[in-house]
Amino acid sequence: MNERDIFIAALDITDPIARAAYLDRACTGNSDLRTQVESLLKTHSQASQFLETPAAATNPQGDKTVLSSSVHELDSDEEQATGEVEFCRYLQPPTRPGWLGRLAHYEIEKILGRGAFGIVAKAFDEKLHRVVAIKLMSPALAATSPPRKRFLREARTAAAVMHENLVAIHAVEESPIPYLVMEYIAGRTLQEKLDSQGPLEIADILRIGQQVATGLAAAHAVNLVHRDIKPSNILLSEGPVERAKITDFGLARAVDDATMTSSGLIAGTPLYMAPEQARGETLDHRADLFSLGSVLYPMVGGRPPFRASNTVAVLRRVCSDDPRPLNDVIAGTPNWLEAIVFRLLEKDRDQRIQSAQEVADLLARCQRELEHTGKVTCVPIRANNARGAESKTRRAPHWGSHTTWIAAGVLSVLCLVVVAWTQGWFSSSRNDDSSSNVARLDRPSNVPPVTNSNGADTGPSRELADSSGGGATANPETTNSDPESSNPSTFETDVNSEPATWNGWSAKQPAPALAPFNADEAAAYQQAWAEYLGVPVEYTNSIGMKFRLIPPGEFEMGSTADLVQELLNEIGDESAWRERVLSEVPKHRVVLTRPFYLGVTEVTQGQYEQVMGVNPSHFAASGTGSEYVSGLSTTEFPVDSASWYDATEFCTKLSQLESLTPFYRQTGDTVTFGVGTGYRLPTEAEWELASRAGTTTTYWSGETTSELARAGWYLDNSESRTH
Repeated sequence: MNERDIFIAALDITDPIARAAYLDRACTGNSDLRTQVESLLKTHSQASQFLETPAAATNPQGDKTVLSSSVHELDSDEEQATGEVEFCRYLQPPTRPGWLGRLAHYEIEKILGRGAFGIVAKAFDEKLHRVVAIKLMSPALAATSPPRKRFLREARTAAAVMHENLVAIHAVEESPIPYLVMEYIAGRTLQEKLDSQGPLEIADILRIGQQVATGLAAAHAVNLVHRDIKPSNILLSEGPVERAKITDFGLARAVDDATMTSSGLIAGTPLYMAPEQARGETLDHRADLFSLGSVLYPMVGGRPPFRASNTVAVLRRVCSDDPRPLNDVIAGTPNWLEAIVFRLLEKDRDQRIQSAQEVADLLARCQRELEHTGKVTCVPIRANNARGAESKTRRAPHWGSHTTWIAAGVLSVLCLVVVAWTQGWFSSSRNDDSSSNVARLDRPSNVPPVTNSNGADTGPSRELADSSGGGATANPETTNSDPESSNPSTFETDVNSEPATWNGWSAKQPAPALAPFNADEAAAYQQAWAEYLGVPVEYTNSIGMKFRLIPPGEFEMGSTADLVQELLNEIGDESAWRERVLSEVPKHRVVLTRPFYLGVTEVTQGQYEQVMGVNPSHFAASGTGSEYVSGLSTTEFPVDSASWYDATEFCTKLSQLESLTPFYRQTGDTVTFGVGTGYRLPTEAEWELASRAGTTTTYWSGETTSELARAGWYLDNSESRTH
């Protein structure tokens, strides 16, 4: 193996000990080769996330979020080499000495930057004889159809906008890998300017701010929302007149919902995103105006308006807190300038300045007044204390009511379970004297209502009760079908009085599925249990939902203490999340003693509408995200935007449709479970047993997130889409 092959293979090994062992084997005593590969790995870990990295970094003490540099040019040999390893395999041999190679008729000179979405290189267009920048899509993302289509669609959308304050896109290509050809800007980013100079002069703030607002107005005029306006996405050209140009329309959409990226919690950068973006609401052009205010703030004060120790805390501040008055940060800040910034930073988008063109015009007027009279009179001033009191009262509930959504990062989808005994296919006498060490799966009997940071209840709650009485409250927010909160009842050990083996298991029954096991063994377990019970491994119900038999089994559940501690360090003092993370320890063996059927796919929009008579989905022809599915039939798309209570009602109505006794009973705001033997939602343990399918690695697909990205459709590679 050569240096490049070893480097690429080592990237997939995240455990330091395992990586070192691999390098020992791969380098076979070649110390020079080992040094070169380790150097590349070190550079890779430190490389700037040029395309999509949030401008947030935690200092060694972990007490503040500070601005980090966004490197526009990678100058060292090691940084160049890292980019070359990934980039060069798509290139033809160069015709110019010392250059990297050719991509179609573009001669590639050097790597400019790299990020979660791809690589940017400086190149020369041999046909038009001009210097260009080429953005090449990440090979891992290009290998999957949805990101590939999304990249091409968004590039073509951005290419339709031509303006002197926007980086122009010259071409969009698909082979050998998706890439776009952009205007090359010699200069630096606004982030680099702030890093080197700190707060800017008022004249520079007005000039750059006016140019950025003008560029946004051009994009908004064609219904394009950038969604990631931040200092590192604003390029400042070299030359006699410095000109600001907005770049990286990789997240741009016409109208959007907040989405996930592989380098940040939500698409966009938390330090600069609008509250509605953090809450996952549908966006319009005013989200970019809030981000513009978040960019103007550090131009005036030298630091972003919403700093905290971790991403979740930053998002909470974005949604709930007022930024510190700029006069407290930089004494002598003009009141009119602070007023403009704080108008843009209004949590309620209706209270902001309503268009980018209005912002551009206002900044231009301020610039003219300042030049001619030395003072600004065109900006109305509001008292800060009145603004703060009003906004805090108005938005107190916002964060709490959306905490679960932000953590999930995706629109909810439903996956329903019908347990095997609902059809009378399985029964087992229970030996009450059994002392088998079996995990007891209890309902969440102490789920508190979600509250905001001030302890205020964030909304109405409903009661959950089992059939024997008792209950708890839970906030009925739109979430993923959380297996923990979906746990419908208590499950106890099921054993026979016959000669026993595993945990009191009858010797006549097939062996349970004991992890670890592989795919072939999983299929054998399913077939054995299907034959024993006299049922099919897979069946389809009356509305076309396909279910697969999951045999009884045992697996290890939970996380290691080290991983939990790492997560606790990341989430800080957010008590709701600490509680959930702490529930992951200690790691323990869980036994499921009854077979059940699990839905093979999510409930589709067509199936949901057939049962419920409505379709709540965002990604539907009648949904708020209809523009993303224009011309598509969404009948087979997963239903989304349904709450836990919607899911239980779906189960109840589907059970009635098939003459089954519903598992849930809803009386007013009370949901009683364990009533009948109809359809229900899976427990956390049932879901994990089925999803893991015998694997014991960190993820079901392996140990690394790169393996997960190749195998699954999840937060970091779905952008919160269900299709």
